Amino acid sequence: MNLSQLPGYRTGGTVHIIINTQIGFTTTAAEARSSRYPTDVAKMVRAPIFHVNGDQPEDAVRVIRHAFAYREQFKRDVVVDLFCY
Repeated sequence: MNLSQLPGYRTGGTVHIIINTQIGFTTTAAEARSSRYPTDVAKMVRAPIFHVNGDQPEDAVRVIRHAFAYREQFKRDVVVDLFCY
């Protein structure tokens, strides 16, 4: 994601899908990731983040379609946070 906005490294956007199982919330802070949320890395490139419940497959498909439409229209990265177990 760091290279996504640099001239010469552009790909026209990427759809990043995070399968968020909330495992990070069951570990201690020292053993967990470097930020509180798995989508925090997307904030540094100002990519939109769609959060969707993975237990609702119709909603997940709808959000994925929106993410691909965003990428096609704006040629920028987009993140889908699929919250599930």
